[in-house]
Formats: sequence, structure tokens, C-alpha cells
Amino acid sequence: MGQSYLEEQYESALKGTKSQTNVEVSGTKIMKEVKKYGGNKGDNLQLTINDSFQKKLQALVKSAESSAGGDSTGTYAVVMNPNTGAVIGMAGEDRNPSTDKLTENALGTMTSAITMGSVVKGAMVSGA
Repeated sequence: MGQSYLEEQYESALKGTKSQTNVEVSGTKIMKEVKKYGGNKGDNLQLTINDSFQKKLQALVKSAESSAGGDSTGTYAVVMNPNTGAVIGMAGEDRNPSTDKLTENALGTMTSAITMGSVVKGAMVSGA
């Protein structure tokens, strides 16, 4: 089932178990069925991402990257609830500086190596 990210992390809880039934047959006719184990459905995973906010965030990120120009290779944003750490939205846009082609890439917030720029200076100073 789960090959990556959340599905891989929670695979054992999400997949559930199959039922088992003993079936007695005579020729092509089923004579008796005895359910040995009923099986269990997998658990559910409730995400905190807000779909409408996610779409607005992606539009803002795309707009920002569209006007970035220069050597920019992408813009990414992750919005979290500061009280719970819940992720409310993730957005990303990759940009090819040679062609200016934009490609939506929200997973780039987790999978792309990003060189931080001036945006983190304030955090660095306040942490010192």
C-alpha cells in the first residue's frame, strides 16, 4: 500500500487485516463456509491541511515565484499552527532559471534541498 511519506510511516495502522474463511466444496458446489477470522479495516489518518487555504497558499507562492526572476530556482512555504504544530498548508513552485518554466511542487518543501537566503537572518539573530 503505502510507498512513501505518510502512507509509508503509518502503513501498519492503515492497512488493516484480511478475513479468513474455510470453504468446503464438493465438485463445483460450495458445501460449507466457516469464517475463521473476520478481518479488520485499517485505521484512518486525519490530516490538518485545510484545502481552501492550501489552494490560496499555492497561488501566492506561484505569484511570488513568477515575479522572482534571476537565478531563483523555486519558492516554498509551510504554514503551521504555532500552538499544536499541525500543518495547515504546504506549497511550492520549482522554476527553471534558463527557461522561466514554473512547475508546482508542494512536496519540494520536504524533498528539495533549499539554500536559505536573507529570510532567516532575523531568526538567526533572535536565537543568538
